Amino acid sequence: MLGQFNISKEALKAHEERKLKIMQAMPENLSEHDRWIYMRQCSIGASDVATVMGINKYKTKYQLWQEKTGRRAPFQGNAATHWGQVLEKVLLEEFQRLTSLKVITMETVQNNFYPYMTYSPDGVIVDGANNPVGLWEAKTAKQNYSTGEIDEEGRAIMKWGEGDIFVDGNVVKECNLIPDEYMLQVQTGMLISNAYFCKLSALISTSDFRNYTVRPNAELQEEILKQVKTFWEDHVLNDVAPEMVYEDLKEVKDEPNTTKQCTSEIIELVKNYKEAQKAEKAAKAKTEELKAKLIEFIDTNQTVTDLNGKTVYTYKSQAGKASLDLTKLELDRPDIYALLQDHYMTKGSSYRVLRLSKGI
Repeated sequence: MLGQFNISKEALKAHEERKLKIMQAMPENLSEHDRWIYMRQCSIGASDVATVMGINKYKTKYQLWQEKTGRRAPFQGNAATHWGQVLEKVLLEEFQRLTSLKVITMETVQNNFYPYMTYSPDGVIVDGANNPVGLWEAKTAKQNYSTGEIDEEGRAIMKWGEGDIFVDGNVVKECNLIPDEYMLQVQTGMLISNAYFCKLSALISTSDFRNYTVRPNAELQEEILKQVKTFWEDHVLNDVAPEMVYEDLKEVKDEPNTTKQCTSEIIELVKNYKEAQKAEKAAKAKTEELKAKLIEFIDTNQTVTDLNGKTVYTYKSQAGKASLDLTKLELDRPDIYALLQDHYMTKGSSYRVLRLSKGI
């Protein structure tokens, strides 16, 4: 079934030529990590798949296309990714202690059938003869969030499920309820590596350690291949930008003196937007009215409690925020004001503003 997504000879040639150009243009003396970041232009990594499929709330398809085509600097990491890497060794030690499974490291994995896809596993699980049998991934999360759905018993369904249940180091009940973006990542990893399963260890809220077992899902893997193939061949190899969404259009510069004629659907959308604005203003006014009543009741006290002494709400003083009085500075010390303006003032990036005509 998945053979229909094999890369064509023409696309393979274009892919290899593009990869060669990127490699030839690679700056010298890059660190191993920077080299890995640079080479990410040559493929869709398993962690990119959530973006390709439109469920990454931190990056759009257009932004990913910009990264892959060298128009945008790639993500270099942040505090969350740093501590995730630092804690990876700790999670691995705990996983191996709990399961007695052996995990080894492995370089980036590719599949000849899908050369534009890569996977860098946190670890590979091997059997007694050191033959790879499964994948291991480590994740850290600040806390567990609700998906907004409820189960049959009326309980909130959380992004992280309860995890595998162990008895004497053996899994007696598997759980694969992990966030969607991680599910796409590990399904891509299993697809590329032909692994039988993936064990994912997660540390939630610094002290809640859970393990999950994910098995290959052929239907999901087929959809992954379909969308990645389309993104890579139609957009990256052909250098055609994906359609921009709201987050992209907030950043992009508008074209001067250009006009676009709308449809009746857009007119209706404008009317609905105005109605929503009115409802928002009315809700805000109601909120302020209720807030005023609560403040009037508390009077000069700091805290309001219920009959059992439990705090209901507080109204306490706090220090005001310090700010620089530029008007006074210009009058008192024009020399310092001029220096501040010339060397220390920064201007924020321009942004687009939505304004509705009153006649609609």
